[in-house]
Amino acid sequence: MEEHMREDHRSKTRGEFPDLAARGTGSFSTGTGLLLIPGIFSLILLFSIDIITTDLILSLGGMELNRLMAGVVAYPVAHLALKGVVLIYIVGVCTWAEQRIARSGVTAMAVIVAFYVVVALHNMSVLHVMMMAGA
Repeated sequence: MEEHMREDHRSKTRGEFPDLAARGTGSFSTGTGLLLIPGIFSLILLFSIDIITTDLILSLGGMELNRLMAGVVAYPVAHLALKGVVLIYIVGVCTWAEQRIARSGVTAMAVIVAFYVVVALHNMSVLHVMMMAGA
């Protein structure tokens, strides 16, 4: 039975927990994929903060430090569309990873959310400095 559970992560015996070390255990049917949902909502919030704060910084005379994004952030609709595409890509990759290796997608999502927390905090600190300087 244990060998069978390695291949099929869903436990057949009532009250028995699935083997989370087995390949493919991370999915929405087992519940581990549901851990991606808070990350998705966090990214939506963080992307919104990034777009709003970047637009405010630009309107106060600041500039985009990321050369790849400089042409995009000048147009808020394009910035929003790009963030939407990036969000869909991140969710797809994290879901795919979670279905193959348990907690891999959740871990990747946590790292990405942490990165965007830093981005949002940086933007807010730049806004604070600009407002204190009277820009």
